[in-house]
Amino acid sequence: MPADRAESVARTLARLGHVPPKDVRFAGRSRHDGEPGEGPISRLDHVRGYPTVYVIDAEGKIRSKNARGDALDQLVEQLVSEREAAGR
Repeated sequence: MPADRAESVARTLARLGHVPPKDVRFAGRSRHDGEPGEGPISRLDHVRGYPTVYVIDAEGKIRSKNARGDALDQLVEQLVSEREAAGR
């Protein structure tokens, strides 16, 4: 997710009360170029594995395990939209 888009999503989450605004900060961009060791960035940085990523919704339910890249972006946007539609 581009840094400006990530910041927009984080600010939306903050506005909905999920993240205190003072905690919304970005030190750099996130990169994902495929499975560990297969993409050019992974090979350059000698990546052997990625941490497990859990996406938990506002009700505390696990909505995804290991979503990455575009799938993660879409899921976050979907969850934010659901939350906004619920009026919370």
